[in-house]
Order: sequence, then structure tokens, then C-alpha cells
Amino acid sequence: ALTALAGDETALPVLLRYLEEPDTSEVAAQALIDYGHGAMPAILEALGSAEEDEVVALLLRVVNAVGGREAVPRIIGFLTHDNPMIRRLAVETLGEVPDPASVEFLLARLDDPDVPSQQAAMNSLTALVKAHPQIKESVLASIRKLLQSRSIPVKLNSLSVYVSIQGEGYHDELLLASKDRDPVIRQKAVSLMGRFAEEQFGHHIVLSLADESTAVRLAGINAVVRLRPETGLDPLISDVVADLIVEMDEKLHTTTVTITHDMKVAFKIADRVAMLHRGKIIEEGTPEQFQRSPNPIVQQFIEGRAAGPL
Repeated sequence: ALTALAGDETALPVLLRYLEEPDTSEVAAQALIDYGHGAMPAILEALGSAEEDEVVALLLRVVNAVGGREAVPRIIGFLTHDNPMIRRLAVETLGEVPDPASVEFLLARLDDPDVPSQQAAMNSLTALVKAHPQIKESVLASIRKLLQSRSIPVKLNSLSVYVSIQGEGYHDELLLASKDRDPVIRQKAVSLMGRFAEEQFGHHIVLSLADESTAVRLAGINAVVRLRPETGLDPLISDVVADLIVEMDEKLHTTTVTITHDMKVAFKIADRVAMLHRGKIIEEGTPEQFQRSPNPIVQQFIEGRAAGPL
């Protein structure tokens, strides 16, 4: 019955009243969405007087779906609401009702005490720039200032937004952040680098594997895997990993045991190479000796041939 009321102007007060009833609230919200933009004045008025958080949340969901810039001033008022769920919904709605006037308010929510609200602010800022390319430079200028903030959440989230909207010089910002004294900043930079299979990031990602912070090392591992998920390591990353293994062995006087199918890497880093086949070592020696092995299985593996005894 409530669905049938959608589109009838005299039904709006009824729908808004049923929005306050637990048994009919979801159906009433959908009916308001179906009603469309014509319901917006009544919805905004209801938002201004709603006292229950559940009703405010439903009305914000309706505004999110229906859209309309006239809603922005009313939505902005909920960005500082005590309930983090309401703040997050308000931030998300500003992303769906793209209005450049929202930018400064969204930037202020990058250090919201509620982490999901921070994420929503980042997503909404990215959506705004995508919808209004002409504001990109002004948004980037604001974000560059925030990158100098002493607030860790602001710095982290600003870096994410800067990269997401591909701000000029974002490579340099990531490289700089990867050397920050704070391991949280380094971790974020390495994670963001993992989105891009770019040569200039490869060396820094691999160096992060030797970072003093466990979190940064884990971010480096995830970044490496993400860059080349189907084979484990991109050729560039593999080569840098090999260099790092050799460097660390020399500096720390360690012995490293490496399991790999990449013969180029094996010959580059190893003093001795062994091949395990069906539970037994079938060849062992220096890289030079290994490459001269008369064993046809070894030679097939080295050459990567499909045809052979393997």
C-alpha cells in the first residue's frame, strides 16, 4: 500500500510518518525514493526536525538515492553529528550529490574519529573531482597543505586522495612518504605504491621488505604480490629482490636459503644451487656447475622447455 502512494503529493506526510515506524520504515523509505526529486522539499524539512537517529539515517539514504544540490546545506549540518553512523552517511551522501561547495567540509572529515567516515570522505572527494574536473587543481592545492599536517590520519588520508585523483607529482609524494620517520606513513606509502606496476616504485617496494617496522614489511610483501599475482613477482621486482638478497647477505654476513623457479634469480644470488625432483635432490653445485649438468631433467628446467623428461 505504501508503494502505491509514491507519486501522490498528498501521500508525502503519510510516507514520512510511516518512516518513523519500525515495521514500515524500510518500505516508506523506498516509496520516497520511488517518488523521486519532487519529494525533496518535504524530505529536507523532515531532516531538519527528525530527532531519532534511525529516522535521520533513513532520510539520508533517501537523499543519497534521489540526489539534488539543494540538499547539500542540510547534509553539511550532519557532518559533526554525535553518531558516527550519521556522519558517515552524510559524508557518503555528499559524494553522491556532487557539489564543489562540499570540498572543504569533506577535507575537514579526513581526521574524523570514525575510520569509516574518514574512508567515506576520501571516496566522496575523489567522486567530486571526477564529477567536476575543473576543481581538481584547487582540491590538490588544499591537499598539498594537508600533507604537511601533524595529524597522522590527515596525512595518511590526504596522501590516499592525492594518489587516487592522480595529482601532479604524486610519484614524488609517495617516494617522500616512503622515507618518513613515522612507520605508519611509510606503510601507507608502500601500500599505495602497490597499486602501480611502475619501475620507479619497484626498488622502494623491495627495500621496504627490510624495513625495521613489521607493518611496513608486510605492506611491502602485499605490494609485491599485488603487482604480479599470477606469478608471484614481476620481473623488475624479482631482479631488485635478488639484488637486495645479495646486498643483505654481504652486509649482515648471513646465509640465505631461497626457493625459486626463476633460474635467472637463482644464478644471480646463489653460491650453490640444488634441484629437488620428486622428493630427491637430483643436482647440486655452483651456478656454473649446475648449468653444465648433463642431467636432461635439469637442462629442461633451466631452458624452460615443454618437451622433455619432466
